[in-house]
Amino acid sequence: MKKALLALLCAGFLLLGGCGPRTSLGEAPSESEPLKNGESSLPESEPKETNLLVADAAMYRGTITSMAEGASGLLLTLEQAKGTNFGAASIEALLPPEAVLTFPIGELEEGGYLEIYYGGPLEAQPVTVIAANLYPSAEMVNFNGVVGELRPDPEGAGTIVLFDIENGQEVVYHYAAGQTQLYLDLAQIQSEDQLNIFHRGIYTMSLPPQGSALEIRRISEPLPPPAAPAQPDGLELPALADGK
Repeated sequence: MKKALLALLCAGFLLLGGCGPRTSLGEAPSESEPLKNGESSLPESEPKETNLLVADAAMYRGTITSMAEGASGLLLTLEQAKGTNFGAASIEALLPPEAVLTFPIGELEEGGYLEIYYGGPLEAQPVTVIAANLYPSAEMVNFNGVVGELRPDPEGAGTIVLFDIENGQEVVYHYAAGQTQLYLDLAQIQSEDQLNIFHRGIYTMSLPPQGSALEIRRISEPLPPPAAPAQPDGLELPALADGK
């Protein structure tokens, strides 16, 4: 049953084509150690059909809030999504013509969710983009939830039951060794912990909906639950003319 579910998820994911499988260019990426001297082993190329992963570069994901043409390329402002932490709430990034993209440059627009790999320290902005992947929106591939239950299995796979922090909806995410990047120790997860899931952007048509996690990390600054809607004290009827 589990294999059939994973096959269904993969099939639907490939049909969407927006968040395709990643082409690894080495070992797992570092979120904290940028590429030195802005060097890259990536060759110049046409847009790729699969998402790229650059092993020896730092990574940042953010929503594009501004774009401007410059002499050396496209200057972007990126703002990280709620529940994520890539070292800064927002950054300036320079997208030069030689950057490797997995999408046509014409698809870049404000509101898009951009994943960049860059060289140099984060403090030296604008950072220079080496490679980039594009997603439709932050909301489509990020989920912030409260842990309800963890269901591991002996083979390094399992499921996590989460409840959406904003609306309480139950969602089940599947994870697997070699397919899900973990930025935490699963053995230390407890009920009511808040997690951010970076996922494929598709769900099964089941109750509860089920998805496939690409990355799992703790939310560094706990998010507050949504405020309860104000309840009216009472309904006042308008006065009628002539005492009617």
